[in-house]
Amino acid sequence: MLWAGVAAGACAFAPGASAQALSELSCRALWYQRNAVYAEQGYCFKTKDAIATFGERCFPPYGQLTPAQQRYVNEVKAWEARRGCR
Repeated sequence: MLWAGVAAGACAFAPGASAQALSELSCRALWYQRNAVYAEQGYCFKTKDAIATFGERCFPPYGQLTPAQQRYVNEVKAWEARRGCR
């Protein structure tokens, strides 16, 4: 299971995402998965790409993640590193 589309308003955190599911994603899809977590938590995006994708979120808790969300983000980051994503 992965993150649902934030832009579509259907955000649903799925902390049980399998490594296999993440391993099948492109760099762009991994970027989306990682940032969707932050968007759901109200992160104040600064890049044009993130703002265009997720909107101007910027609300409490301003991107502060729960432990489960942080583990998921760490797993996504690990896959981004394995793939050599920028």
